Amino acid sequence: MAVMVDQSSVVRRWLSWRTTNDQRPATISPVLHCLFHDEPPIRTMLLSKEYVGYLAREVTKKLIAGKFIETKAVAAVTEKVHAGILDEFSLEDRINDEVRVILEAYSAEMQKTGANYQEMFRKVKNELVRKYKAVL
Repeated sequence: MAVMVDQSSVVRRWLSWRTTNDQRPATISPVLHCLFHDEPPIRTMLLSKEYVGYLAREVTKKLIAGKFIETKAVAAVTEKVHAGILDEFSLEDRINDEVRVILEAYSAEMQKTGANYQEMFRKVKNELVRKYKAVL
């Protein structure tokens, strides 16, 4: 369950700026927009479950070998590390889902003003990242 954040102020502020500055709707396609602007590309990291399991085992081995932790239940520690890695990797997906829900609520208003979905997505996502103090 995603925690809803009042991002309406971000969306409203941007939309009101757009209308008060009398900007016309952007007609350039999202692909061309990304090609001609200095925006970082969307990062995607796809890791198989097996590789995440391997990472968890290796991290656990290194922690034990480096004497950072002591344990008799290596399997239990490995499972906890595995769960932590999966949780961290899924954080960005959860934030993206929350941004989609927020922007869906404003889709009609965004269409009226000609707001760029990708730009709004990035702005709302940055606000959520700051709110959650996430590192992506």
